[in-house]
Amino acid sequence: MHSVYVCGLVLACDCDSDGSENFVCNPDSGQCECKRNVEGRACDHCKLYYYGIHTGQGCTSCNCDVTGSLNLTCDDVTGKCYCKPGVEDVSTDKCEECQQNYFNFTEEGCK
Repeated sequence: MHSVYVCGLVLACDCDSDGSENFVCNPDSGQCECKRNVEGRACDHCKLYYYGIHTGQGCTSCNCDVTGSLNLTCDDVTGKCYCKPGVEDVSTDKCEECQQNYFNFTEEGCK
């Protein structure tokens, strides 16, 4: 286990096992070395608009459709985007098309 020295005390790095590279941290600041698109002192969460820290491979872009999504964030685990009313995308979860029996894909959703 790696340690950090603060005011004469020895503290554990506590790097997240999924988000950090080999549990390595800066001995002065305690900042862990994060995987791709991961952040936080302990590398314990994905950057905004990314998901999937649990994979241990770094985080992946949400890639939500700008027109069909409420915002560009997605579920932390599944990557499913949050769609506007009447919008879905069964195949990619990115809010790129109207639900069945809906039409007119616009920034307001589908009718």
